[in-house]
Amino acid sequence: MLSSKASKIAFGILLILHLVGFIGINSSKSELFLSLSAVHLIISALVLFWFHQKWDAKQAIALILIFVLSFGLEVAGIQSRVIFGSYDYMDMLGTKGLEVPFVIGLLWVMLVYASQHIVKAFYPRYNRFVLLLAASALMVFLDFLIEPLSESLGYWKWTEGSAPAQNYLVWFIASFVFQLILAPCQREVPINKMALPLFIFFVLFFFGLNFTLA
Repeated sequence: MLSSKASKIAFGILLILHLVGFIGINSSKSELFLSLSAVHLIISALVLFWFHQKWDAKQAIALILIFVLSFGLEVAGIQSRVIFGSYDYMDMLGTKGLEVPFVIGLLWVMLVYASQHIVKAFYPRYNRFVLLLAASALMVFLDFLIEPLSESLGYWKWTEGSAPAQNYLVWFIASFVFQLILAPCQREVPINKMALPLFIFFVLFFFGLNFTLA
């Protein structure tokens, strides 16, 4: 069990990380800060999973499987141009494999995990199917905030200039499938205290950028 002091330190790290990133992206050094996007996500993931309790092999396998499947889905999306729509990843998310940044798989893992813990924290007694639908909706909501910024941030760009409706539909379906993979090994796991703060910081970060970079 991590102490309340550790929670405050982790909260502070996430706060500073997102605040500095937000200010930096809106400064004359924006390209430098955007080039650190992958580092930002990796640090966020380390903080999040440091607060996970009751690790076991099943949970590790589930998270690794979500990473592999989500990365594979993105590769298929890039190559086929029909799953999410026609898009290409740019250079600000770091090292790529098969034209997809590796950190994208990590982002899927973080969002699936965090959204599931958030919904469980607020509605612990709801039907599991409903909970997983709600968690998937949270993920699509965040994607909805990111999409208008994706090209200006150097993340990815759509051939048609903006994300098509099918992108959000596929995001929801994929999110739900990944939620199903993770859910069985999370039933007895305590709620991660950093899941909600991290998700809120993500929302505020991209919500703010939608105004300052508009």
